[in-house]
Amino acid sequence: MVVEGGKDGLVITMSCAGIGLIIGGIAATGLGVKFSQAIIGIGQGNLTLALVMAAICCLIIGMGLPTAASYLMVVFIAASALTHLGFPLLTAHLFIFYYACMSAITPPVAVCAYAGAGIAGSNALKTGLWQFG
Repeated sequence: MVVEGGKDGLVITMSCAGIGLIIGGIAATGLGVKFSQAIIGIGQGNLTLALVMAAICCLIIGMGLPTAASYLMVVFIAASALTHLGFPLLTAHLFIFYYACMSAITPPVAVCAYAGAGIAGSNALKTGLWQFG
């Protein structure tokens, strides 16, 4: 039982390490600022595309994080861009919060799928992909 717990912990540790590399890369390169400027630039011509870009930003940056941490990481990038495009403040924040919640179940990281797979005794990847099936 201790060996199984160690193996399961190793899988989660590896996914968290991968996400840490992504977050560190975004912070070090200034990609967050560039992405915010891209949302504003594209959103001036097409608001739907700006929302799609903001949703992708939420899913990528927020994967592997709890909902509150995901929301706080993305709110500085996408909320300012969306409010600059004319969206009401509450609307922009609720949009970001929704996709921050979705980032917890979106593969390839799918942190909630690891928890669900541990409870069900199933494969974590298959559990994460089940939502699309």
